[in-house]
Amino acid sequence: MPYIGGAMLVKCGSKGSMLVRRDGSCKILPAFLNKEVVDAIGAGDSFNSGFISAFVKGLSLEDCQQTGNLTGAVNTTAAGGTGAFTSLEAVRKVCKERFGHELKI
Repeated sequence: MPYIGGAMLVKCGSKGSMLVRRDGSCKILPAFLNKEVVDAIGAGDSFNSGFISAFVKGLSLEDCQQTGNLTGAVNTTAAGGTGAFTSLEAVRKVCKERFGHELKI
């Protein structure tokens, strides 16, 4: 459970994630569920990558959390842990078409 920006992030797999701030406030975001999972290997790593990418670009912790949830879900749409990440444009397309959300990074 990483501590980032005065908060702790808890990944909850297919249940989403929880961001707990130092003041005790909590933001729970459900997962973006893929009804046709190809492979879940690397989904947690993809969550981490999405979260960190958003964080270093200065997005809010809530946007970082959502980006992590989204990139973790994108991971499950192709085999091999990185198969879904052929290009940023391809990832944006999957986010929009399959999960109905814009990728903010």
